[in-house]
Amino acid sequence: RVTSDILLYDEQEMTDREGERNLASELKNALSERQIQIFYQPKYDLHEKCFFGAEALIRWNHPGRGLLPPSLFIPFAEQSGRIVEIDRYVFESVCMDLKKWKVEGKRLLKISINLSRKTALDPDILDFYKETMEKYDIDPKYIDIELTESMAAKDATFVTSMIRKIKSMNVETSIDDFGTGYSSLNTLKKMPFDTLKIDKSFVDEVELDPKSKDLLRCINDMAHSLGMKTICEGIETEGQVKIVDSLGVD
Repeated sequence: RVTSDILLYDEQEMTDREGERNLASELKNALSERQIQIFYQPKYDLHEKCFFGAEALIRWNHPGRGLLPPSLFIPFAEQSGRIVEIDRYVFESVCMDLKKWKVEGKRLLKISINLSRKTALDPDILDFYKETMEKYDIDPKYIDIELTESMAAKDATFVTSMIRKIKSMNVETSIDDFGTGYSSLNTLKKMPFDTLKIDKSFVDEVELDPKSKDLLRCINDMAHSLGMKTICEGIETEGQVKIVDSLGVD
């Protein structure tokens, strides 16, 4: 029986590996066939009591496997270098949507778009941003570029330079997943981010753990002292809303 279980496990592992290889190869056609879809996660302003923006998230609408989260395919994209193509695809898709909403007379909101490390190293990416916004007649005030804290921690000088270049186009920037990337506070104060996004892990236990609440308060106050707005990620309960609102989170 033990041997049988091991054999079944080995067979399953082989099946999983084969599936991964298939996904990696199928990713080549996913963009050209527009299987990569954009979903918008809303951002809510606690002071004005209204939605003020959204974050562009991607899912792969796989013809055989259904809707796949990025955790299943982004690693392959990063390994192959196709992540640069995906980042460009997402940016242009957002601009296309903003253009469509503008033509339809809808209220436009600022959309946040993730910038991966490999794409940030692409020497043509900023020109691509500028040309794409001009192509779709998008006011830069409706775009926010997000860089992760882990990227900022590893490449502080480069990221600081990149932020300044992005801001020179009148596009805002955010530091994403703050609290997970081990960046020093001294480094953070030198980076001219507009917004600091507090990672979901700091919010999950805020209703039950006083220390989590105190830590959240400290992060929020620090960000404000550095001239940044704050966003709490992953809010799921009314209790969490009340707490982060009482702490002054934006």
